[in-house]
Amino acid sequence: VAAGQLSNAALMLRYGVALRDNPNDGYVMTLVLGDEDPLHPIRRVLLEAYGLPGTNVSFVLRRGIFPEELFTTLRIHYSSASEIDKFRNAFHKRAISLKNELAVCRTTLASIENLLSKYETSLEEDIEVLEGKKLEPNQEMATVLRISDKSILRSVSEEVQRHWIRYLIEGYDDTELTEEMEADMDREEPTVIPGGDVEEEAPVVEEETHDEL
Repeated sequence: VAAGQLSNAALMLRYGVALRDNPNDGYVMTLVLGDEDPLHPIRRVLLEAYGLPGTNVSFVLRRGIFPEELFTTLRIHYSSASEIDKFRNAFHKRAISLKNELAVCRTTLASIENLLSKYETSLEEDIEVLEGKKLEPNQEMATVLRISDKSILRSVSEEVQRHWIRYLIEGYDDTELTEEMEADMDREEPTVIPGGDVEEEAPVVEEETHDEL
């Protein structure tokens, strides 16, 4: 099979196989951002102006990589009326406020835990099954895919937890970026990649589990 740069989920759909060590592997997380909030139209315009969808957003999570675009979107989504003026911070990997960053971290971690809870088996159980007995080819591939998905989700969860700890220990700079400051940053970093009130409606995470294939 010519795997190219396909994730295990894509390989399963196209060829019915999954690789145990796939360097191109990723997990697609889709958020459905609520549109009932009065600030939603403003947030949607801001996100779309920076090249991110303003309603339904899909992110590819990868093992060991901090989800910058996910955090960018959630920082904007959770920004309150008093914080919305700091929107430029979000697009330059900067916090908007302590409360906002807490909401983003909590939502990300809770979403990952919810996705992991949908599987009938744990990561450790899947690894034990894969290493402990001979499986039929389709069972083996399904198990490899589940291990892959769960490993990615757990890895991203650990990255977010480390981010929050660093944020608290090292402090944070939530100084509002002006248009001029942003222009200076863009000239210095031409390849910048874009990545609330806690009581706001949390984005819905669409499920994508692979218990049976």
